[in-house]
Amino acid sequence: MKKRHIKLLQLLNREEEYISGKMLAEILGVSVRTVRNDIRDLNESYLTEAIIESNNRFGYKICGEIRILKNLNEMDPDIRTFFIIKLLKQNNNWLTYQEIADCLWFSPQTISTDIQKIAEMIKEKHYPLTLHTETFRGVMLSGHEWAKRQLMASLAIRSFASMEECKQILFFLFEQELDQNCMEELICSMTCFLQENEAAFNLYTWPALMIHVCIQLISPPVEHYEWLLDKNDPSLMLAETIVNALSMKRVPANKASEIYYLASQIKGLKILPCSKVQQTNIDELEHLTQQTLQMVGERYGYELLQDEQLIIGIYMHLLDTLQVLHHSLPIYNPYLNQIKSDYIQAYQMSIFFAEIMGKKMNIFIPEEEIGYITLHIEAAIERIDTLSIHVGLLQTESSIISTLMRQKIEKNFKQIHIEDIYEWKDTSSIPASISFLLSTQPVLIPGKKVLVVNPILQQKDISKIKQTITPNVIQEHMEPAKFIYLNEKTKQGFLKAMTEEFNLEPFFEGIMDRENLSSTEIGNKIAIPHPLFSAHVPASSIYIGVNARELDWGNSNVKVVFLIILSEKDELRYEYIYREIYQIMKYRDMMDRLMKVKTYEDFIQLL
Repeated sequence: MKKRHIKLLQLLNREEEYISGKMLAEILGVSVRTVRNDIRDLNESYLTEAIIESNNRFGYKICGEIRILKNLNEMDPDIRTFFIIKLLKQNNNWLTYQEIADCLWFSPQTISTDIQKIAEMIKEKHYPLTLHTETFRGVMLSGHEWAKRQLMASLAIRSFASMEECKQILFFLFEQELDQNCMEELICSMTCFLQENEAAFNLYTWPALMIHVCIQLISPPVEHYEWLLDKNDPSLMLAETIVNALSMKRVPANKASEIYYLASQIKGLKILPCSKVQQTNIDELEHLTQQTLQMVGERYGYELLQDEQLIIGIYMHLLDTLQVLHHSLPIYNPYLNQIKSDYIQAYQMSIFFAEIMGKKMNIFIPEEEIGYITLHIEAAIERIDTLSIHVGLLQTESSIISTLMRQKIEKNFKQIHIEDIYEWKDTSSIPASISFLLSTQPVLIPGKKVLVVNPILQQKDISKIKQTITPNVIQEHMEPAKFIYLNEKTKQGFLKAMTEEFNLEPFFEGIMDRENLSSTEIGNKIAIPHPLFSAHVPASSIYIGVNARELDWGNSNVKVVFLIILSEKDELRYEYIYREIYQIMKYRDMMDRLMKVKTYEDFIQLL
């Protein structure tokens, strides 16, 4: 079952009334036709005791109860890989591809492909594991037990459409080790523990914790853990309660480490409030946070160290997440895709922060955590508001007209700050910081641009103001020689071809390093690749690449690429570029046209 199918079922299951296909399409980021096809697929292939009814006028709703789903035992690649890792963990020795294939009823060729996938996951997620492969001997997995558990869990954890579906998957994954009575008792106990501790759990976090607990029950002891948590930490107290209950089924060899391991999982899932952390080995964290924020501010043109709320916010956030990052444990962030598309500038700043901070502390900061850091930086940007446009109003009508104009402008343009309302006969008090003036009558003021609008702002006036405040950075930096239409099969192949075409080969490695940190796709089939650091070039450049087919960019597919090379010698900032891209992304008709662009002329006409 696709992740989109799960999300669709969750949306429909949440509402008792009909939901229109258009609304579902907008939430899922797909076409209405795709929604229609998904619903047909769900009805025909998965739902048994429920059906999704369609109504041409009102849309769709679920009739019946989502309980047992068909085709769950048809292993998807992630579940198959889960069982391979479970076999490797249990044997702790060499297994041939044929032996694994015989256990799972798949061909050795399929198992070989899955083994390659496991090797890539280990490298990508920085797990302290080694996947040994030798001709005739087969494959063996070695390394830290907690990392083996983490790898295994990452393949099973996902969002579920209902609690019944989740239980069905749990029975399927662990039926060889835990019988149905044991599993039902465990499910009941875990639900009670979470409710008693007022944990915020849902159809992702509850199954995730259950999967970790089940893996804990069937695994050898975890290695010794260094304690960083305060003894009164809520995550630690909940973990201790769970491990004590599990001890009735299997007495852990290293109980304290098992408690800490589970507490770290609970922290990563963020189902309990933040707490204090002991000061062991983190005395320099505040200093490192300030130092790194200063570097971020200098690169992007913000005085971040003046924002005490930002410093304290990120410091406290990292303090609470430190042990999770230290052991490369998963972090749950259900808002990541929305954060990446809505807060483009702050997300790129957070990527830079994570790269510098990670090197200083010798930890890997995953993109889920970067998403949370983004929220802190976005709030700081809004407080600093250095990109607000200062505008003045000339009072040529009654004061009430000027007041209404002010209210309407500030409502329609969040980036505009009305400095004041000035008398048109006396303009000496107008400050130099004013970008332009709005007037209902033509007025000539030396050195100032005056935009004439209707006293009762009309749509054409709104459009006129919008054109005035839009910097058109992309169009100003574009020329026919900076546009290319390609037909590549992979992300790397596309970026390679693009850099070669524009003589940007020296930047290719830096661009790929940035991609390896976190995918640069921002939703709506758009990506904004760029080197992690500013370039030693005379001026900034923007290059546009469109591919004939959609490319797998990591989290989703991409068709249009804005390749940005930012010079450290000029004042062009990413924010202006992101603002323009975001404006394009807001309008579906513009996005539809953008996906069909094949020439430079088509692209410029779209802008």
